[in-house]
Amino acid sequence: MSRKALSYLAICTVIAVVAAIWAVHQEWSRWDSNQYGTKLFPELASKLDDVARVRLRHGNTTITLDRTAKGWAVHEADDYPAHANAIQELLYALSESRRLEPKTQEAKKYAKLELDDPTQPKSKAKRIDVFDKNGNTLASLILGKDNILLQTISDGGAYVRLPGQKQTWLASGNLVASDDF
Repeated sequence: MSRKALSYLAICTVIAVVAAIWAVHQEWSRWDSNQYGTKLFPELASKLDDVARVRLRHGNTTITLDRTAKGWAVHEADDYPAHANAIQELLYALSESRRLEPKTQEAKKYAKLELDDPTQPKSKAKRIDVFDKNGNTLASLILGKDNILLQTISDGGAYVRLPGQKQTWLASGNLVASDDF
């Protein structure tokens, strides 16, 4: 390789490295670094005993799980008993879930992470709302697709978005909201 070609290659390498550093800086400067690693719902763990209702919405389907004197029941199925363990696991996962990495803020990219409007018929997103006995919201979340890597190397993870916020996140935890409660 000639000296001239080697010089061009070195200049191109330096330009590429500077451009990469600039791109990473631009991406990470868009979000508040104080949020990294924080719980999605910091107050929820201390209020798990106060949870009276969990509502799951996906497309045209709504499942409302009510805590009754006999345990958890599916409201839409005439208070048929629900799987208490699955509900408790979901609530625990929500209370411990942490922000791992910011993702997109662009609404046009939400569908790729399955975080678009969960009330739309073709949406794969699920909305989870948790209420106390007075109807106060304790947690509200739009749950997207699982992160396959985190599912295999840790306790799991999924893409999430808080309703009314543009920022999407990769969050920790085994956040499973199936229709099988």
